[in-house]
Amino acid sequence: MSGKRVAIIGAGVAGLVSIKSCFEEGLEPVCFERHNDIGGIWYYTEQLRKGQAAATYDSVVTNHSKEMSCFSDFPFPKEWPPFLSRLRVHEYLHSYADHFALKKYIKFNADVMKIEANSDGGWSVTISNGAGGKTEEVFDYVMVCTGVFSKPHFPSYPGLETFDGIKMHSNEYRDSSKFKDKRVVVVGAASTAGEVACELARNGSIQVFLSMRNGTVVIPRIGVQCTPWDLLCSRSIVNRDRILDKIAKWRIQDRTKIGLQCSEPIVNIKSLMVNDDIQDRIVQGKLEPVVGIEKFGKNSVTLVKGRILDDIGAVVFATGYQITFQFLKDTWVFDESDNLQLYKLVCPIGVDEPDRMALIGMFAPGGAAFPAFELQARWAVNVFVKRVKLPSKEQMRACIQKKPKYGRFYRSISTLPYQEELAEEIGANPSFWKTLMYDPRLAMACWYGPQVPYTYRLQGPRTWDGAREAIFSVWENTTCPTNSYRSTHMK
Repeated sequence: MSGKRVAIIGAGVAGLVSIKSCFEEGLEPVCFERHNDIGGIWYYTEQLRKGQAAATYDSVVTNHSKEMSCFSDFPFPKEWPPFLSRLRVHEYLHSYADHFALKKYIKFNADVMKIEANSDGGWSVTISNGAGGKTEEVFDYVMVCTGVFSKPHFPSYPGLETFDGIKMHSNEYRDSSKFKDKRVVVVGAASTAGEVACELARNGSIQVFLSMRNGTVVIPRIGVQCTPWDLLCSRSIVNRDRILDKIAKWRIQDRTKIGLQCSEPIVNIKSLMVNDDIQDRIVQGKLEPVVGIEKFGKNSVTLVKGRILDDIGAVVFATGYQITFQFLKDTWVFDESDNLQLYKLVCPIGVDEPDRMALIGMFAPGGAAFPAFELQARWAVNVFVKRVKLPSKEQMRACIQKKPKYGRFYRSISTLPYQEELAEEIGANPSFWKTLMYDPRLAMACWYGPQVPYTYRLQGPRTWDGAREAIFSVWENTTCPTNSYRSTHMK
């Protein structure tokens, strides 16, 4: 290794890919994880751990297929189903860490308290061991991998403090047991809100109301011809929003008939709802979509159009998170209007040397998270080793200003175009014409097939010999685990 040390904060998905990207380029990573296991939100415990904000619930299933969600050089097992439980995702992360020997770089139960800039351009990092002891270490670079799910966001409503029922954010939700025989309001319009509402409606709640200010757009996991919806996205598609709209309408042709109409076109939607069950819960009468909330009473909820929901025993806020950093100066990453100032959503322009710090995973992916965070880490490390040169601060600031405002309440972005942008800068975005000259079949698969992560290991730094085979195995790997009846009985 070069002797250049990198402090990596957090051993979730973003932290693991950052560790791997660092040691691949000869840097020395030291990862600080405040808990006793890897995985971030995929590390499930019955109760929130100390200092934990975001958490997964027991029955969660991935919104994106395994072929679109995997790391670019480490496929999910072929025999696993297309969409995965939390247990399998956590197992996968452990397999990834073991395969690439990442755990030796991780210090567990180590909570980063403060990061300060040194006069020589490096960083001093203060770490607590949880037992009252503190240490300070010096690093050349820092990668912050704590994610956007830092602080649960609770909307403010008149009368909420007087409400007598259960009040919880979805980060505390684990299962439906507390909500049996209750009338429940779930607040939110994205995937978590839909999944929690459906689970409560299935498992004993008397009635569930899903409160949404502007409606939602529902995307089924399985689309046309039993194909996972995200495998329909390819590089050849220019208007991805149109494709999403078609996928949404394939399952629910007229959303107004079941109360899921959305007041905005799909291109303006900040978050979609991936859900296979909601229309059935609605037509069976156990789940009812309603408009936004005006105020709370002791055991009631008044909606913005005047309707009163009585005998409400619980409310679950699936209302997202705010971005906070207990160990960074706000001026490093936010402007005076609290908008994130991150070039390429990675490098903070508020520090003196933006090419020495990276924030990985500071957005809500409008696609699979794992490959997007992985490309961020690869791009950031290429900045550290000077293979990618940052423009001037003025140019970076101008670039940020051209993008949509991105404040403390995290924003969802379309990940596939973003991944192309990062991959292009590190030379990992495959060239159609060059590929066509030496491997026409591969070129067609890369451009007209699913935009799977393996395509970013065909060329550029750190290629993977198995990438070509993995690209051609996508459809088999997707259908193999669910096609056992046909293979057994229809030979």
